[in-house]
Amino acid sequence: MTPTQRTIAYLKNQGIICGVVERWIPNPRMPGGGIRRDLFGFIDIISISKADGIMGIQSCGQDFSGHYKKITEEKADEVAAWLDSGGKLQLIGWRRVKVKRGGKLMVWEPRIQEITMKDLEN
Repeated sequence: MTPTQRTIAYLKNQGIICGVVERWIPNPRMPGGGIRRDLFGFIDIISISKADGIMGIQSCGQDFSGHYKKITEEKADEVAAWLDSGGKLQLIGWRRVKVKRGGKLMVWEPRIQEITMKDLEN
């Protein structure tokens, strides 16, 4: 299961309406046969809820800090425009953690951070 699939399942389990906006662009000349393209370069999923309104979500696996850096540095202008227009943004990273200290059973757990204008000021 990909981080995006995990995030969709997690959101739907909470009763949140969501959909994937990340797209696969095939190109036989590229390594791997194509490229993944996020909406505006930083959104994989759009969700709608009464509590949060419209939320853009970037989902990732273990590379939480790399995605955070991409959002807050490389895509800072686009993210600022998204936030200024009233959109909200979350970064959801997935990692496996032990259920019990010293135990063997592992479960997937999300790390969720809402991105605000303060994050872009650093």
